[in-house]
Amino acid sequence: YGVGYNTVDGNSNLQDMNASVFVSDSLDISGANWTTKIISGAEVNSGSNNDDARYSNSVATDINDNLFAVGYSKRNGYVPESGSAGNKIFVVTDARNPTATYLTGGIFFGGSSGEAKAVNNFNEFVGQIDAETTREVEGSERRHRGFIYPYQATGTDASRIALFESKAWWLDDLTNDGNASGDNNKFRIIDASDINDAGVISATAIKCTVGGTTQAYDTTAHNSYCGGAASNAVEEVVAVKLIPIAGTTKADIQTRSTDTEKVDRQGGSLGWL
Repeated sequence: YGVGYNTVDGNSNLQDMNASVFVSDSLDISGANWTTKIISGAEVNSGSNNDDARYSNSVATDINDNLFAVGYSKRNGYVPESGSAGNKIFVVTDARNPTATYLTGGIFFGGSSGEAKAVNNFNEFVGQIDAETTREVEGSERRHRGFIYPYQATGTDASRIALFESKAWWLDDLTNDGNASGDNNKFRIIDASDINDAGVISATAIKCTVGGTTQAYDTTAHNSYCGGAASNAVEEVVAVKLIPIAGTTKADIQTRSTDTEKVDRQGGSLGWL
């Protein structure tokens, strides 16, 4: 089994890019015959009626030994959802009969956009998800955060999913050790690209740099300032490896807070103009 996308002729002289599963009849790949199965629910409609064309393209990104697959569909710009026309994450629980289930609830709020990048053989998958609800259509880009989701399906390990309380998490919550001056608080995880069966994750982070020196963020909050927003404070993009800490339990998870800016009212009066 393999996954990806396949193009078919649309109704407007376009090539519809549909998430697909590819099945061979032989382990000898060079001489195999391949069957393509478009993933139901992730199909693209490039017809003239834009209201029917919910997605402009879709792709499946990874599949594991349990035939559990992940992917995402690009929301059509003509049909935004809650002010966003980004990517919608889906899972396929059985690639033999591929049907897309789009994620909802928890960190996958209504109108959230993201990408599922990779899945291991315990059905734990990682990627990127919106971290705020700011309107993007005629607005500004949302902040992003890396996530992990241990999904309940065939092959899921009960003890491992229990560590995550059977739900998805921002990786920033799992790296928080409550130490504002510690090494883990020098980074915020903005994307995750792969995960192996040992739970080791390859990811992309931003790190706090002040005057060319890496420093911890001001607080452990998700949206903490770097260096008090000083003129010589910058956030740099770096590659990181996230390694599970042996012996920890769900009780060790410390969800990061959200800082609220203090607003000072000065000269609060109303003139004639």
